[in-house]
Amino acid sequence: MSDMKNVYTGAFGKVNSPKEQYQIMNENYSKICLEFAGICRRYRLMLDEKFKEIVRLRDEVIKHQNTISAQNRQIRNLQKENSKLKKALQKQKKK
Repeated sequence: MSDMKNVYTGAFGKVNSPKEQYQIMNENYSKICLEFAGICRRYRLMLDEKFKEIVRLRDEVIKHQNTISAQNRQIRNLQKENSKLKKALQKQKKK
């Protein structure tokens, strides 16, 4: 931003005409826009990388949740089977 030209005076203190002022303002505006576009592009790339990381972590969390759910289901099934076997064992002990 420091390479912006002074709109009202030239390099040697000469006062610029309205046409020159307009041209200088356009040049300055173009430089600002290019700089801003570069900043936006950098931030967009950073945001894209963070978004990819978030999606990867989300998929990983879902994978772990599925594993936990499957293990919980397996535990419940084993508990049911265990209680059935306990009941069968109690019946045999009573006989």
